[in-house]
Amino acid sequence: MRQLITQAPSWLRPGGMLAMEIGISQSEALVAVLAEKNYRDIWTEKDYSGVIRFLFAKYG
Repeated sequence: MRQLITQAPSWLRPGGMLAMEIGISQSEALVAVLAEKNYRDIWTEKDYSGVIRFLFAKYG
């Protein structure tokens, strides 16, 4: 996931959206990495079981 976050700016336009399906307990660490790598408007969504499963962020 960290590699995807790091490489995504090479194919995202400024303001482009990165969407990821994540595993249990990954959200906090990945949100921190996204913030360090110049992503903004970072948010998560839960799946039907109430578990944080999706992570979204805009680049730039």
